[in-house]
Amino acid sequence: MKTITKIGMLALLSAVLFAACGPKSEIEGYDRTKSGLHYQFLSQNNGGEQVKAGDVLFCECTTYLDEKELGAVSGHPEPLFKASEKNPFNGCLNEGLLMMHVGDEAIFAVNADSLSRFGMRMPQAYKSGQNQTIRYKIKLHEVKSEAQMRKDFEAEMESRKNSEKDALQQYITENGISQTPTADGIYIIPIKKGNGPKVEEWKKITVNYTGRFLDGKVFDTSDKSIDAEAHEPMTYVVGEQAMIKGWDLAIKTMSQGDRAKVIIPSELAYGPGNGNIPPYSTLVFDIEVVSVQ
Repeated sequence: MKTITKIGMLALLSAVLFAACGPKSEIEGYDRTKSGLHYQFLSQNNGGEQVKAGDVLFCECTTYLDEKELGAVSGHPEPLFKASEKNPFNGCLNEGLLMMHVGDEAIFAVNADSLSRFGMRMPQAYKSGQNQTIRYKIKLHEVKSEAQMRKDFEAEMESRKNSEKDALQQYITENGISQTPTADGIYIIPIKKGNGPKVEEWKKITVNYTGRFLDGKVFDTSDKSIDAEAHEPMTYVVGEQAMIKGWDLAIKTMSQGDRAKVIIPSELAYGPGNGNIPPYSTLVFDIEVVSVQ
């Protein structure tokens, strides 16, 4: 009687697992959900934290078109996915993400045609109607809620803001700068004195420039000796084109022919960041006023 009961329990468990997995996948070694997502767990950590809707997944990920590798993020986990209960099409990756626990490694194969129709840019080797798959090999290291992500972001911003003054002071000391900053906190260090007309509001000026971070890395320049793809010298009407406040204040102290190093704190530049400018970055410009009209 006990043997019959044990066999009955095993049969019931098998039925439950089969129902959860859905139909057998036609991809060898994979299972398939009822909605059509093909998946294969390479390792599982069922004791790890399970992904919930809204979580951000920090993971390593390699993508493939069928079995051909397209690209990888490896060696250091990055926030690559945000889990959602909403599936825009059957067999969507979202379903797979919610199956994972921290410490799991799995491959999810998503129908390439479905991704293409959804608007994903497809690799050159993709061919519509050939039942190809985009496969995501994901190794999950950590999950964070949206609230934790916001908290971490705010803490990072506060840390960057607090450390900016120390970084600027270190730069001033290491570069032997004795110039006194303006009342606004800008350092304007003359390199060459010109004798042309003064820069004033509504005058058309042309300037050569190079912008650097405190570590010396160039983020923008018109100097082709620094960057072969440098911009042309900048020509604009003072007051007509929106410039960062620190640039505007500094340029109005200069005249045609002047060249100066200008150090602008982030509160007069891009503050919490903009595009390729990291948050709370002090900027160092080499500015030469070529002409004033």
